[in-house]
Amino acid sequence: MITPAKKRRWLAVLAASAVFAFALPASAQDDAVRELNKQLDYNGAYVPEEAKTRTLEQLLAEAKDLPKEWKEKPFGVDKKGKVNFATYKGYQRFHDVCHVCHGQDGLGSTIAPNLIEAFQREDDPITYEIFLETVMNGRTNPQDPAKIMLPLATNKNVVGNIEGIYAYLKARAAGLPRGRPPKQAKPKK
Repeated sequence: MITPAKKRRWLAVLAASAVFAFALPASAQDDAVRELNKQLDYNGAYVPEEAKTRTLEQLLAEAKDLPKEWKEKPFGVDKKGKVNFATYKGYQRFHDVCHVCHGQDGLGSTIAPNLIEAFQREDDPITYEIFLETVMNGRTNPQDPAKIMLPLATNKNVVGNIEGIYAYLKARAAGLPRGRPPKQAKPKK
């Protein structure tokens, strides 16, 4: 629910961004936009710039150090059905970028497959490494070459939150209900 205070804050930020666009030189505009993006990040969690520009090789190297348990169950859901912070961020980023092709809640569309079924397959499941390679490099469907997934390696919104997107999709495949998941309290710094 949007409270009057929240609405005023968003309007103030939008007005400030308009002022920045006209009052500052280009490099200062970039800095100002970066600062606004930090303030507007959905839950106040700031993703460092270096995390947003990781390459596939860096992500795969990081993946080698991840425990097998995380790769199998990267999400957290408490007894009340509330998801952890990373899974919630994954939900947000999925619905910012991925749902346009893969459909709401990852259930597929006429142009992209159902990711929930793909994560649930027992004969050929999507591993974290396959997920990284597909998201970063894109993919062509061998059964239908007209269906292609574009590479998202340059999309900082995706790369900076790729672990969360994976966690969200794994949670959905494990039975997380459709729609916006309830979230646990924001982690304390």
